[in-house]
Amino acid sequence: MVRKLAEVAVSVAMTATVLTGCGNAGSGDCAAPTLALVEPAVRDPTLDRAVVHPAEELTIRGQFYARGCVDSGQSAGLHDSVGKVRVALSTPGGVFQLGVGEPSGDDFSFVLTASVPANVHEGLATITDQMVPPATVPVVVRAAGKG
Repeated sequence: MVRKLAEVAVSVAMTATVLTGCGNAGSGDCAAPTLALVEPAVRDPTLDRAVVHPAEELTIRGQFYARGCVDSGQSAGLHDSVGKVRVALSTPGGVFQLGVGEPSGDDFSFVLTASVPANVHEGLATITDQMVPPATVPVVVRAAGKG
């Protein structure tokens, strides 16, 4: 009975370590991939979203796109990039491909320059990396000339 309980405890501990993606289970050291809108930097304070306009050029930064734990203190050489990252603008009217980021460097980052599609409708939208689970940037699309 004691041996069986010990086996269960070891199994639970190993599962917890695997599920965290890091060797230091429960430490919170692992950074999930992130997306940020570098430009434009205009925000709607009421909606707490960045404001973008049709045909406007965007600069999007992705970071921590690696398999495994990037910031756990382990050597970056132990990790691989997730490969190409497809970035899209998701709106109620459809999904518009913005481009592909190629993570590199110690923080497995990329910078992507893309244009908001000219035919996108005004309203709430999200810039997403289309991964599971996705990293997202909430935005609001406004016609040119509107804040």
